[in-house]
Amino acid sequence: FSPIGEEDWQSAAILFHPQVSPPTDLITTVEGNRIRISGIMRNPTPLAVKEAKIIGILSTQNDREVFAAQTIIENLSAFGEKPFTIIFPEDKELARTVDLKVTKVYVSVK
Repeated sequence: FSPIGEEDWQSAAILFHPQVSPPTDLITTVEGNRIRISGIMRNPTPLAVKEAKIIGILSTQNDREVFAAQTIIENLSAFGEKPFTIIFPEDKELARTVDLKVTKVYVSVK
């Protein structure tokens, strides 16, 4: 408690940590021998997100994880949204064996 007129103000950045909603509109596609994961990243908070790392993990039909890649979104504004795409290296065997229905996506923010 502070006496009237002697408030102890703190930055909102100290009190709140940047957060994002889970990615939406996720689509995993194979184009030739290249796999892409695309979607939308949304920031439901009043604080900008400096950096969001989005990691996509591909698995086979028996749910064995076989490859991961990432992309980074920078400067996601307060209450904003940005599309993203994770592009995996061209690989004929990976494109043939991956199960597009079991793609996993994880997000880490700063």
